[in-house]
Amino acid sequence: MSELRSLEEKIENHVPESKFENVITSSQEYQEKIVSVQGKIQRLLNRKLNCERRSEADNNEIKETVIVKSSENRMMNLPRLQIETFYGDSCKWLDFWNQFEITIHGNDDMRKTEKFAYLKSLLGGNALSSISGFAISDQNYDSSIEILKERFGRTHIVISSHMNKLLAIEPIRNISYLKGLLKLYDECEIQIRSLNSLNVTSGSYGNLLCPIILQKISEELNLEFNRYRKTDTEFQIEELMDFLKREANCREAANLVNKNNQHDHLKYNCNSVNCIQKREFLRKTGRCYLCFGQKHRSTDCNSKSNCVKCRGKHHESICFQRDLNSEKREEKEQNETISVSQNNSSRKESSVILQTVNALAIGREKKCFVKCLLDARSQISAIREDLSISLNLRVKGERELNIYTFGEKNCKRNKCKIIELTLRNINNPEKKITFELMEVPTITTAEIRVPEKIIKQQLGHQGICFIECSVEKCEPEIGILIGADVLWSITSSEIKRINKSCVAIETAFGWCLPGTFRNEEPLTCVFMNVTLQLTVDLDKSVKSFWEQESIGMNETNDSSSESEKALQIFDYTDAALLILL
Repeated sequence: MSELRSLEEKIENHVPESKFENVITSSQEYQEKIVSVQGKIQRLLNRKLNCERRSEADNNEIKETVIVKSSENRMMNLPRLQIETFYGDSCKWLDFWNQFEITIHGNDDMRKTEKFAYLKSLLGGNALSSISGFAISDQNYDSSIEILKERFGRTHIVISSHMNKLLAIEPIRNISYLKGLLKLYDECEIQIRSLNSLNVTSGSYGNLLCPIILQKISEELNLEFNRYRKTDTEFQIEELMDFLKREANCREAANLVNKNNQHDHLKYNCNSVNCIQKREFLRKTGRCYLCFGQKHRSTDCNSKSNCVKCRGKHHESICFQRDLNSEKREEKEQNETISVSQNNSSRKESSVILQTVNALAIGREKKCFVKCLLDARSQISAIREDLSISLNLRVKGERELNIYTFGEKNCKRNKCKIIELTLRNINNPEKKITFELMEVPTITTAEIRVPEKIIKQQLGHQGICFIECSVEKCEPEIGILIGADVLWSITSSEIKRINKSCVAIETAFGWCLPGTFRNEEPLTCVFMNVTLQLTVDLDKSVKSFWEQESIGMNETNDSSSESEKALQIFDYTDAALLILL
């Protein structure tokens, strides 16, 4: 090994700087192979010694086995350690330097030139720029370490960076948002641990940091913490962290126990529990029967919508009439006596909803509400010709448009006008965009489905509000196609997943809801085999037959009664004889 190192030093003097890193890497791999071969040779020698010494005492055999096993364990090939690249963030300096110091900087078997090459490969951004220009040498390695420590490892800068991270934590306003609560807790723990490693005790900043973190959580959690903490004592950050940890663990355990959360449906469409259980849950959690919100009752709710079944002041999912109708339906089915053979099947009917938004189109003379279709697969944006003419939009030129129809190989070429249009948010005049689009005779003749009203109401409770306009003002047809050239400039980064196949995306003109809603509806095919039973009343027939057999034997007054009946069908008047028919 000493001869090999002397040869490497001679070779390094003649290697250019650009290939120096590759030479060091290949040298390290070669050394690893040598060590591996030495280990194999040692194992073979140990096995041979064991075969020769089997006749010796048991104690000697045990010692030899231990020596063999220890040598085998030492030569085990472990995976290479991966050190995260440091880009100049002072908050991550401690983690980077601890890993680099243990694995590379403190390794006496490596030369400083090798350490310098590894150091440069693990830096990026501002950190790499701060030591760029240094040639790979022992002296430059020490200088680079000093520059990095002075630039990114100063104690007051690192402390300020960690405190800024704590101040910039994303607030959690929804008490049921478990993922956000866990993220807030983990982020606080990371920064507090880093501050403790810098000998910054929590007592020096706890009174200032606790009120800031309490502002990041919901009012309900804030109230629970004030009940949890000891009264008449100063704020302690450890006490707040213990509370957040306990709260997150309890909510996580509750979600695992609650099996209904595993189903892919909205809470308003849950059919796993009946109305009584739903109302009991709302009562215990102090929620409104109408909007399911907290801190108010249904009598004080600002929502104007009522139950669509009984018009009561509650949500339709907790309406008792719904359960009564189902019970009556079951009783009616049980009381049927007609023989009916019935085959049931189910079909999952999917409603595919495309990205549509409502916006205000501004022309040179007038404005109008339009429905826009967002299509990222279209390279250009387009507007309907009649809409462009009615708005008297500005024409900026002409361009040839290639239209490819799905399922066809050839394209249709049309010359279209280039129009300039301004679209504005219906509720917020500040959100608007001016762009160019093509004028075409029609956007689409297909029926574009939009989210149903009940879906919009349910998502409104989750903070997803759709911008609506009246039917009289907004046309039902698609007026504008927004393609990929404009789409991403109006789309924000806010995306919320509704279910496995549907998401809500926030745009400059409101939320859109692309995806698929699956509703499993039973299809009932009824094959009826009806047996009708006709019961004939034979009492009168038998009686008349008996009377005919006993003529002259029984004297009755039926003749007089029949005469009276015959007279009743005549009506005498002065003018004529009328017979009632």
